[in-house]
Amino acid sequence: MKALDTNVLARFFIDDPDDARAASQRPAAVAALSERSFVSVTLLLELEWVMRRFCELPVRGIVRVLRALASIEHIVLEDRSAALRSA
Repeated sequence: MKALDTNVLARFFIDDPDDARAASQRPAAVAALSERSFVSVTLLLELEWVMRRFCELPVRGIVRVLRALASIEHIVLEDRSAALRSA
């Protein structure tokens, strides 16, 4: 099982039209999330920070992304029950 990183999740969930590299990196992110993968609590915290501070997403948008991630059946979340309570 692969462990995902923040960049992969950000490229998958966040469309950044101002980042020229984003479009070329998105297919790799889609491929990575199509496989059984592990997401740590630290990664969830980093992703939340990126969405809140860098992308300036509203709380409801962040919650929507975290719930969408948790709904992918083949994604293994570290401490899944705590992550779902927080989202």
